[in-house]
Amino acid sequence: MSALHPLTNEELMEYAPSLFTNQPYHKASNKYHFIPTIEVINELRAHKWHPVNVQEAGVRNIEKIGYQRHLVRFRHLDDLINPQKMQLSFYCLTHTTEQRHSVSAQASTALPAPTVW
Repeated sequence: MSALHPLTNEELMEYAPSLFTNQPYHKASNKYHFIPTIEVINELRAHKWHPVNVQEAGVRNIEKIGYQRHLVRFRHLDDLINPQKMQLSFYCLTHTTEQRHSVSAQASTALPAPTVW
């Protein structure tokens, strides 16, 4: 996966099917409010942040397939259209559909290491 190529829903499904889970894990508490990750991704797309990389954890318990933790890395449309050599902006979303975890997000700007002359 290239950091300069926005991923389509088909590519997201191929690399991390748990993004498309549409109901909480059956042991989740009634107090747990489930939001499908793909809805969060679509909302970020509406604000010009596009997924460029995705990872999904493995599972030990086969009944948890589709409910594992996943990480989605986003880049802003401006960076995709006109990438700057000196700066890369990322927005990372980590989410799991289990009751003991939730969504966390982190924004960062990465500067490349200085070039030695």
